[in-house]
Amino acid sequence: LVPPRRPGDTAQLVVAVAHQMDYLLTWNYARLANHATQERGEVVTTKLGYRMPWPVASDSIPHAALGQTIRRPKS
Repeated sequence: LVPPRRPGDTAQLVVAVAHQMDYLLTWNYARLANHATQERGEVVTTKLGYRMPWPVASDSIPHAALGQTIRRPKS
């Protein structure tokens, strides 16, 4: 999912997956917050029994309003 020469990106993703986070806040559009990585990540994490967090940038963080939840629905 992430190039081997980018261990920091890999660490962010692994920690988010292992802790079952719903979202991964990142500004890294090149490797983490892009559609291709999200699709490949869904396949890999599902096969391993985990769930891929949704990578979001600061301007697209979901906000709770009027009692709504920002938790992702369980798949």
